[in-house]
Parts: sequence; C-alpha cells; structure tokens
Amino acid sequence: MTEAEKKLIYGKKVLFFTQDNQLISAIKTRLIEMEYEIYILNNIKIIKNVLSENPESILFITIDERLTIQGWNNFIKSINKDVEFNTTHIGLLTGKISNDKMSMLKAGLNLDAGCEQIEQDSEDTIRHIVKTLDKLNAKGVRQYVRASCITDKSTEIFWLDGDKMRRFQLVDISTVGLAIQFEDKHYPILQGMKLIPNAKLALKSKQIPISLDIQIVKKAGNGYIMVGMFPLEVKGSSISIIREYVFSRLHELLMEQIAGRRPDETNYNNVVLSADPAI
Repeated sequence: MTEAEKKLIYGKKVLFFTQDNQLISAIKTRLIEMEYEIYILNNIKIIKNVLSENPESILFITIDERLTIQGWNNFIKSINKDVEFNTTHIGLLTGKISNDKMSMLKAGLNLDAGCEQIEQDSEDTIRHIVKTLDKLNAKGVRQYVRASCITDKSTEIFWLDGDKMRRFQLVDISTVGLAIQFEDKHYPILQGMKLIPNAKLALKSKQIPISLDIQIVKKAGNGYIMVGMFPLEVKGSSISIIREYVFSRLHELLMEQIAGRRPDETNYNNVVLSADPAI
C-alpha cells in the first residue's frame, strides 16, 4: 500500500491544543464517539514534534491562554513557513478574544482549518468543527478508529474452553471488533470457530464480558491472525470502556513517537521571525 493510499484510507490525526475543560468534555463525548482520530495536547513544547511525525494532521489551537496575540501569530507563522509542515492544516478556537484582536492575530497566517468561536452551547462549536473536519477528509474512508495493542501486554481476550482457559494477546481493537494473534499450535483449536461466547476482554486494569463473532482466520508470519466483531447487542457501557481505551492508547502511541525528541523551548512572545522575501 502506497503512502497516498494509506492517507486516503486512514485519514488524518486531529490534534487539539486546549485547556478549555468544556471543549475537552465536548470533544470526548461527541467527536470521539463520531470516530474521528482525536488527540488532546496540553504542552505547547511538543506540538512541533508531534507534527514532525504526523505532518498531515489537522491542528486546532485554543488561543485564549499561554501566549500573547503576537506570540500565537509568531508560533503559527513559524509552522506555516516551515516546509516540513506544508501539509499541516491549522485552525483557531477562542471564547475570549475580540474580533479586532483576532484580525491582528490572523494577519499573514494560513488557517485553512478556519477560526471558530467557542460557543456557550458546545454542540454549536462541535458542529462547526465537524464541518471543517469533513471538508479536510479527516476520516478518510475508514468508519472506525483502531488502536494497535501489539506492545501493550495488558490487553488480552480470554475464555474458558471446557476445563482449559484460553488467553490471547490483542493485535488491535476498535469499538466494533478486534484482532488477536496466535501460534500454529493453536490453529486446530481456533480454526472453524464461528463464535467465542462468554469471553472476558482485559484492557489495562478493566475487564468486560464480551462475545466475539469470528470473521476470518488468516496466516500471518509465523502464526495466525483472527479477526472478530462484537455482537450488536453488546452493552453500551462496554463500548464506552473500549472507546476510552482506544483514545488513551492512541495518545500513548503518539507520545512514544516523539520520545527522545527535544522540546521546543522557543519564547514565541519575544521571538523575531524573518520577514517574507520580497516578490
């Protein structure tokens, strides 16, 4: 699969730099439920590191705190000017800044993800953000966000098979299903299975009862991958736990991506950026 095909399928990461608790709550209850790949950041010093690893992301910045108007202009302009980030989409969110100050801040900036007021009714804000995300094809063609679990040994599915306990590590998980991997020796047991009833799904410290409709078993490397879907009647509370795990796991993986990178210590309130070249 080419990079262009991956981008078409998997869409874009959606990053929010914000300390607005009402907005954060709305993001978690609405955008994540709508299956956008959402990340909430609270440290300005890591934003460029995250974008360096994921330059095609959509970045929304709440500009009511941390920097001055000129500081935010400097910060965003430094991203706009860097060729490394020429595929990054930036939008602004504010609940406090006047129209005059917003005009000053936007001067000379490329803000193709727009500028939105954080409304008292957070649903209005979310509605405007969703329009922007859809315009920028944030979802791609996928319908559900998956998180890789291959390095998270706290995740597994297990069930009692006669007098034996079967336990398998997860490969990945979404709110509609999961994949597990197993060695050749387990193939005689699992091949031909259509349903795993009365299983338990372990996601870090939480365990939830689950059943799994088996869709496919296929050869993968030195073992096999089994893909299963959750039945439609699975409890909403169980789906909420899975969704929260996916959200937190994706954030963990993002932090792993930038581990070891130096934070951005620039004082954007005082920095002097070079002028645009004359045409």
